[in-house]
Amino acid sequence: MSGVTVDIDARDNTFESESISVEAGTNIRFVNVGRNDHNVIPESDDQDELLVETEDLGPGAEAVVRLTEPGSYRYYCSIHGTASAGMIGTIEVTG
Repeated sequence: MSGVTVDIDARDNTFESESISVEAGTNIRFVNVGRNDHNVIPESDDQDELLVETEDLGPGAEAVVRLTEPGSYRYYCSIHGTASAGMIGTIEVTG
């Protein structure tokens, strides 16, 4: 699946699409299409490959992560939500 990229837009208070399913090895590109800074914080401490720092996702910026292990990756923007509410999302990675 190398070369396959799926976009998730970071809008002002939401990720679009909030829930996606991809195959292992897919590149996930977070694109800040809003006017505010955002970040991507993995809900689980053992999923650091999903982490995108605020300085890397300002307005107009893009950040690419690659998820190679099957599983459920839940994430949120700590500026506009918490792990359970607000700006949240889930990526299901299949084998």
